[in-house]
Amino acid sequence: MRLNKYLPDKNMSRLLFLACWLTYMSAYIGRNTFKASIAALTELGVMTEPQAGFICSCYFICYAAGHLLNGILADRFDPILMIRTGLLGSSVANLLLGLTPNYTVMLVIWSANGFLQSMMWSPIIFLLSGVVVEEKRKKYVLNMLSSSPTGTIIAYFLAGFTAAISWKITFFSASAILFAVFLVFSFVSSRARRAMIPLPEPAPSEKKTEKEAAPAFLPLFVSSGALILLIPTVCHGMLKEGIMTWVPSLIKDTYGLSAGWSTVLTVIMPVCELFGAYFSSFLYKKFFRENEIVTGLFFMAVTALPTLVILNLAKTPLLVSIACLGLIAVFIIGYNYMFSTVVPVIFGKYRRAATFSGIFNCTIYIGAAISTYGFGKIVEKTGWFVTVAAWIGIAVVGSVVLALLIPKWKRFKNK
Repeated sequence: MRLNKYLPDKNMSRLLFLACWLTYMSAYIGRNTFKASIAALTELGVMTEPQAGFICSCYFICYAAGHLLNGILADRFDPILMIRTGLLGSSVANLLLGLTPNYTVMLVIWSANGFLQSMMWSPIIFLLSGVVVEEKRKKYVLNMLSSSPTGTIIAYFLAGFTAAISWKITFFSASAILFAVFLVFSFVSSRARRAMIPLPEPAPSEKKTEKEAAPAFLPLFVSSGALILLIPTVCHGMLKEGIMTWVPSLIKDTYGLSAGWSTVLTVIMPVCELFGAYFSSFLYKKFFRENEIVTGLFFMAVTALPTLVILNLAKTPLLVSIACLGLIAVFIIGYNYMFSTVVPVIFGKYRRAATFSGIFNCTIYIGAAISTYGFGKIVEKTGWFVTVAAWIGIAVVGSVVLALLIPKWKRFKNK
């Protein structure tokens, strides 16, 4: 049943936001445990790098499909129940993955985890944009940006410090964290539900016909440039998840570090993402005059610069490589903020924000699915030089398309 209620109480709204923040933070722990453990899993011979990449790709396929489906369901059914299901299911998936050494079973479990993980973001946005007190909604949605880098940081530290004992401990620990957050969210959301009151009915003069409120999707999709925007968004997904997935192995192979230490070193990337989320918002408002395409072009183009530096890792000091990877993380999260959060909101006046959010997020993770498996094959066949060069080429392609899209987007926004 659709949740047609809202929270008038500020304190309860704050508690619900904190529970949502903890939920998405823990979700990122539960989704990054596998990526953070790839270096250990391949070093111990549990699986090869292409096999690990294929599991990541299957995860992202299920995650992308789930974004579209669960985005629609969150508007029609109980978002609180969806979040609880996603948390508990992901906890079970992490537990089961730590219990099996069988590659095929791992593939099935982690694919299911992708769908379960997709049950959280859209319902959380539903709660924070339409249920909590109105004056806090924008602030809460913005502050959710810090949850995912925080969860990623914890996941990589967890994998780094447990790798010396057993990779299984990483998944058991993540499962325990997810279950604890499930209990917290269930308690807070139950209290919040009791404090909710029904939404007021709109006045007859404010009611619009369905056609007036929601124009046809396809003409809007084409005329706005959103169709073309899918190309750089796929490129972004390939860079975002591909680089984060393979950085531990890149460092391990190039500098001869242990799997545990190479994973800990890559925690610099989510730390930089934490900074990049707010940095991108600052640049967007202060320097790019709230032009989403220009802001996205800037972040996509500058991603290629530090990548050029690490192209020849054999002659690049470790600290310089880490600094460059940190810059890449800042630039990647800047683009992600624009096109997974800001751009969909623009379509809100057409009552299509959820639809476009689902499309863009789905497209991002289609790119992720392509890259995690594709880069694994490239590394296996040709080595890291060609892999890093591919990252640069993807950034260039995305930048060119964005530059061509600027006039069309400007005309659309000025309508």
